[in-house]
Amino acid sequence: ASGSADNTVKLWNRQGQLLQTLKGHENFVYGIAFSPDGETIASGSADNTVKLWNRQGQLLQTLKGHENFVYGIAFSPDGETIASGSADNTVKLWNRQGQLLQTLKGHENFVYGIAFSPDGETIASGSADNTVKLWNRQGQLLQTLKGHENFVYGIAFSPDGETIASGSADNTVKLWNRQGQFLQTLKGHQDWVFDIAFSPDGETIASASADNTVKLWTDLRIEDLTKRGCEWLNDYLITHPQELEKLKICQTDKRIKVVARSWITKGEKLARESKGEAEKLEQAVAFFEKALKWNPDLNLKPKVLAASLAEAEKLMEEGTKLAREGKIEVAVEKYQRAKELDKVAYIPNLKNIDPEAKAKYQGVDALLEQGRKLVKEGKVKEAISSYKQAEKIYPTQIYAKNWDTLCWFGSLYEKAANVMFACEKAVTLSPKNGSIVNSRGLARALTGDIKGAIADFQVSVEWTSNEKKKAQRQKWIEALQAGKNPFTDEVLESLRD
Repeated sequence: ASGSADNTVKLWNRQGQLLQTLKGHENFVYGIAFSPDGETIASGSADNTVKLWNRQGQLLQTLKGHENFVYGIAFSPDGETIASGSADNTVKLWNRQGQLLQTLKGHENFVYGIAFSPDGETIASGSADNTVKLWNRQGQLLQTLKGHENFVYGIAFSPDGETIASGSADNTVKLWNRQGQFLQTLKGHQDWVFDIAFSPDGETIASASADNTVKLWTDLRIEDLTKRGCEWLNDYLITHPQELEKLKICQTDKRIKVVARSWITKGEKLARESKGEAEKLEQAVAFFEKALKWNPDLNLKPKVLAASLAEAEKLMEEGTKLAREGKIEVAVEKYQRAKELDKVAYIPNLKNIDPEAKAKYQGVDALLEQGRKLVKEGKVKEAISSYKQAEKIYPTQIYAKNWDTLCWFGSLYEKAANVMFACEKAVTLSPKNGSIVNSRGLARALTGDIKGAIADFQVSVEWTSNEKKKAQRQKWIEALQAGKNPFTDEVLESLRD
């Protein structure tokens, strides 16, 4: 998988053939990660979002919450948590359903590199404040590793989770132990070090640098062959606890406790999907009991947790349905009741939910969906009404692309003056997006602002890499400069498609 400044993610096979192009981001794509099961791709972008896709190229979730570019992306070993590092100086943890779990604050500059430890309990982040920070999954800062003299970009854990490697703009790679102690500096690069990776046996580190080289560093440690084999299988064993049950030789105390979390994850998924069915709830309880057996230190009440999860899921679904029908207050009550179940059985996904914000978000999302549908059908007045209602409920939730849709189709249906406000809002939110500026150019042309229209179309021509669109917009510019109107009824109708 590759992310690009053309705002896309591309999937390729090992023979170099393009499989899919994932479109949806509105700005550069910086970070890419596959889930451990290989079924989900996460991408972080300069449009401030994280997007989750399946391997068929379908968009599954858009994770919104960062206030600046998203650089680093990582999945936890069990595949249930995504960590993202951003130019808003924070690390955010999300579940696979797109809910924000934690915001880790402490860095004083952009966060670039993100990595989970193999046991999934520790997150390492590298920052432009020249430090590496270690956090637990509850969001607590464990250690700050100081020693680099410039930005820290690449971060990686060794397969046994005991060593952290960091690559920096000070041209070095540094090794640290998990307690935050500095171990070694690897010198040899002549320019910034951007990326770091351990070999599966933990005995070699690869580092990629702006000096146009990749360096391999060896003789880092000698592992026992049996331990090495277990480490190679570590991610697989964590996500497939039933296989670890068969491999007694790999059942270290540490690994068993980590894998207990996978039993919990399986139980949580089953309980949520149960719809109250007794058989599924019993199976969920069995998973929770197995987790307790593997890690007796867990604060877990299997029957209570299973029942609470099923009820919480039911309340959340009811709340979402009500919110999307515009019944915000009733939806808030449903979400609040679901959240209160956290007091009975610790449910991480509910702990940080803001019932009012979630209800408003769902209500706004439904109104925007309705507004987009209406304006594409030419019902511009009704579409504007939907947008205005959405803006009144949750103004910051309406992103540039939503305003752009209203601007573009409203103009195509000859209501440019009515939707000019949406054009301006879209450009204000995303001034460097040539497609959005192009929409405003159309509205300006249709309302007599020829000079402004020409300026916008020129920006669009320079921005787009699509030769067909480039030629089309250049013709519009030439027609407007000649005092002609290129937007006949036939042209407007063709653009609606």
